Order: sequence, then structure tokens, then C-alpha cells
Amino acid sequence: SIYLLVMSNNLIVLAIAWQMMSISLYLLVSFNVRSNTAVKNSRWTMLIHKGADFIFLIAVILTYKTFGSFELSTLSDQWLAMSKTTFDNPMVFVIGFMYLLAAMMKSAIMPFHLWLPYTSEAPTPVSALMHAGVVNVGGILLNKMAYLLLLAPAVLNIAFIVGLITAIYASLIMLVVSDIKRSLGYSTVGQMGYMIMEVGLGAFSLAIYHLMVHGIFKATLFLESGGLI
Repeated sequence: SIYLLVMSNNLIVLAIAWQMMSISLYLLVSFNVRSNTAVKNSRWTMLIHKGADFIFLIAVILTYKTFGSFELSTLSDQWLAMSKTTFDNPMVFVIGFMYLLAAMMKSAIMPFHLWLPYTSEAPTPVSALMHAGVVNVGGILLNKMAYLLLLAPAVLNIAFIVGLITAIYASLIMLVVSDIKRSLGYSTVGQMGYMIMEVGLGAFSLAIYHLMVHGIFKATLFLESGGLI
């Protein structure tokens, strides 16, 4: 599902991968069925991700109604051409904000962050996959919509502010949490905050580089956490 989402050039394919990933994540984080808290937290995770799915689908429909295409290559050329002219359409802000909101929910940005640290009862390899791959999809989506976001500077400002708050708050919480996997969870939330800040600054290539490095780094930390315990 993640590979399909990364490689897709069509908003419909992107939406299908987005949905498949939510279902796969629910099955993974609820794997420990003997734990009531694991099942409860997986339901909370599913609720947030299904909210993100719904918002994303509305954004896709509005994108098609406004710009007349599902192909990202066509849309990117159209958005890039618009950026070189005086363009003022309030619908661009609405669409951009909806993509940002869906990305915030998928990437555990405040105030939608609680699903990530509290799914630590899943098997550790699942946590490694979740923190190295699944949580990155918000950043991937925003990079795919980069030219659209450049048409809506207010959305980028919002991204920067929520990213800054998330990075500071989650990094402070990480320092005082005693559970090592939950501490790593808050570390990921903080890193996603930094990533959203980079998007808010328009540094889209830097955000992708950050996601790649963070994925390798965090997967390694999770897989080594058992030895540390």
C-alpha cells in the first residue's frame, strides 16, 4: 500500500492506496488480541485514519471539480503555470488545507498525535514498520501536492505553526516518558513536526530527505529496543 501510494501518479490510485494502508495498519496494531488496551488503541487509530480518509476523498473530488483532472503530472503542470500568474481562488486554500489536515492525521501531528505513541503494544517489528513507513505518508502526500500548496501560502503558514508546536511539545514529552517504545513514539511525533515545518517553509526536497533518514534511523532504534530493555 505504501509503495503504491509513493509511486502513484493518479489521485484515484492514490486514494485506493490511502484506504488500503488504513485497513492494513488497523490489522497490524491490533495484532495483540489478548491485550484489551491494544485493541482499544487500534480502534482509536482506525477512527483517526478513517477521518483522514474521508477528508482526503473530499479533497480529491474538489480537486477534480476545480481543475478537471485526476492525473498528478497534468495537475502539477497546471498549478506551476498558475503560480506564474496572478491567481486568486479561495477554493485552492480549501483544497490545500484539506490535504494538509489529512496529512496531519496520518502523520500524527498535534492534535491528532495520540494514536502513534499509544500503539506501542503492537509487536516491535510492526512498530518499526509503522514509524519508518506508515507515518511518513503525510509528508509524501504534501510533496505530491507541492505546486498546489505554493498557490496557498496561508496553508504553508499553518503547516509551519502546527509543525513547530508539535516538534517542541513531543520532544519535551519524549524526555520524561519511561516506556522506551512510547518514548520512541513521541520522538517520531516530534520528527514529523519538523517534517511539516520543512513543508511549511517550502523546503519540499528537504522534507523527503528527512523522511528517508528518519525511516532508517527509527526502524533501527525500534528493532534494537528489545536488546536495550
